[in-house]
Amino acid sequence: MLGVFIALLIAGWKHFISHQAAEAIFLSATHFLLWWFIITTIILAVIYLILTILIALGITVAGAEKGGVIGGILGFLGGSALNFLILIVFAVARGLLIFGISLVHNSLIMTDGTPEWNVGKLILGIVLFIIGLIMNKSSKSSSSSS
Repeated sequence: MLGVFIALLIAGWKHFISHQAAEAIFLSATHFLLWWFIITTIILAVIYLILTILIALGITVAGAEKGGVIGGILGFLGGSALNFLILIVFAVARGLLIFGISLVHNSLIMTDGTPEWNVGKLILGIVLFIIGLIMNKSSKSSSSSS
């Protein structure tokens, strides 16, 4: 949500201070938002992967101490399954955010100096973006409550 807020600030700045055309404001705000989601996704994915591996190793070691080799295998399979499920939900949610905002950004095309909107891309992009936001918000709330 911070990226959306910053994109709105950029749009407001360009509208009220720079007095740019609405199409140029739209393109710059969505371009910022696209790169915001790409960069934050890479950073968060690295953190999630490191934490998932560390948790899986910790549960494997704890299971091996209690139940030997079988306990280690069961600890790894049972204990790390939730972490990998969270990682998959994260990847799908962030993918929807990136793909959705990419469609929104590419829905405005400048041909011969006049803007043309591809309404299908715009609507699909907004829908995917909203689904990604909802999935991203729900995965944060479910993982923080456990």
